[in-house]
Amino acid sequence: MLKESKGPSDEPAVIALQALTYVAGNPEILGRFMALTGAGPEAVRGRLEDPSFHLAILDFLMGDESLLLAFAADHNLNPQRITRIHAQLQGEFE
Repeated sequence: MLKESKGPSDEPAVIALQALTYVAGNPEILGRFMALTGAGPEAVRGRLEDPSFHLAILDFLMGDESLLLAFAADHNLNPQRITRIHAQLQGEFE
């Protein structure tokens, strides 16, 4: 279960988990995500609060512009906001 958002610092996790839920809603896209990340259902469940997994989710979105745009539209988000969050997470792992 997702924790209630407490502010901007939670934004990367919230967006990443929304993206994961979006990806999980399409079996073909979910299969591609799992194949690219090597993560099975149990691994996904075990890493829901892991910032490196959040980065992997957003990496997946960033690698497919049409998927990124569809997710952003579905969640009424500016794609540039997602790009900034992705860059923020990347910066944490450099």
